[in-house]
Formats: sequence, C-alpha cells, structure tokens
Amino acid sequence: MFTRLISWVQAGKLVFASISAIVSAYYSTNAMSQHDELKQLIEADSDEGERRVVKWLKKDKENTLVLSRAVSKFGFPNLVVAEFQLGTDRKADFALLGRYSGGFSIHFVEIEPPNAKLYTKQGVPHKRLAGAIKQIEDWKIFVETKRSMILDELEKAFKSRELIWGTTREVIDNAGLRLHDPIAWLQFYYHIIIGRRKTMSADDLQRKAAALHLKQVEILTFDRLLEFALNERGSISGPRDQEIGP
Repeated sequence: MFTRLISWVQAGKLVFASISAIVSAYYSTNAMSQHDELKQLIEADSDEGERRVVKWLKKDKENTLVLSRAVSKFGFPNLVVAEFQLGTDRKADFALLGRYSGGFSIHFVEIEPPNAKLYTKQGVPHKRLAGAIKQIEDWKIFVETKRSMILDELEKAFKSRELIWGTTREVIDNAGLRLHDPIAWLQFYYHIIIGRRKTMSADDLQRKAAALHLKQVEILTFDRLLEFALNERGSISGPRDQEIGP
C-alpha cells in the first residue's frame, strides 16, 4: 500500500510538471514582443519567409502599423489594404494611402525574401531584386495609363477591407477632398522590402540608396520593419525621434 502511494505521488508530480511546462510555454509564446515575433519570422531558415511576414503584417492592426510607419512619407496613420490588384495579372502585396491637406500619397509595396541578396559582386541586382524592380516598372506604366481605374479600385478597397480602421472609413484628405477631386494632388511611391543590411557592402548600401533617385523606387531592408516594431504592445521601440535607417 505504501509503495502504491509513493507511485501515485510520483505520477502526480510528473503530471504537474508537464502541465507547468505547457503553461509556461504558452505564456512565454504569448508574451513575446512584437519586435521578437517579427524578428523570429525574418530570421527563420525558410524559402517562404516573405509570405510569413506578409501574413504577420495582416494579422492585426498593430502589426499593420509597423508597415505604415516604415513606408510613410507624411506621417501615419495611413489607410492600408493587402493584395491590391493592378490589373488582371499584377498585384501589390500592400497599398497604403497617406492623407494631407490638398492631396494624397499612394504607396505600393512589394515584399521579397528576407534572406535574399540584393546585388552581385559586380553590382548588378540579384534575380529577386531585379524581378521586383521590373514588376514595379510595370506597375508604374499601368498606373499612368489606367489612373482613373486605379483610383476607383483604391477607393473601393479602402472602404471595404482596410486593415487598420475597418470598413466604414471615408476616403478623403484632411481638407475633405476625395481621390477623384480634380484639384487633389496625387503622389505615387513604390517600395521593395528585401534582404538584410548585414549582408550588404558599403557599395551595395550606396546602390540601394541611389535607387530612390535613379529609379524612383525605395528599396528597404527588413531591418526597417524591425526598427518600427513594438518592444511591447502599445510602445514604440526606441525614442520617437530616433533616426530610422534603410
């Protein structure tokens, strides 16, 4: 009888230890900071890294705000939609709309793998970056030739499936102008998020930075997203006036 009692106690201890481990793992996972969540996805050894990051950015409004802050030209909040069609065979991973008095900034974002290299030793864009630049060239042509249609589709998308503010947000600027208003000033921006800074030489960094002027395309690394991620839900990592890198 005494031996059986000891066995029960030992079994109970094992069950308790197992439950404690499960609970501890659960809270550890759910207590992970926004920054660490994103960092884990970016650094995962996977060919699907960019798809996982896209999914994370769509997961909730706080995650979406990381992207909004990273690409914003006129501050945030922006309106954000995922998977915006540019015609039948073109699709941006994200489209964002910034609003100011008298106009709008319209951003299209393409996300490529975090582990992709940007340039060869000869300074030529690697395959993934070259493909993304070509895709954005096609987007630009489509936007210039089908602008009225693009504005219609943007307005529909921001009203029906906006990720931060929801489905009832009016698409107007800070002075009450609509996208189609003939006096509204529209500025289009194009962004590629790809690779990591640590893989780039000084020459690579220079080429990447120059693309904004030479090709009117902003090339960002995933480190930019990390710098705007939250250490804890509701607080920005680092000082608000911290200079944010590429």
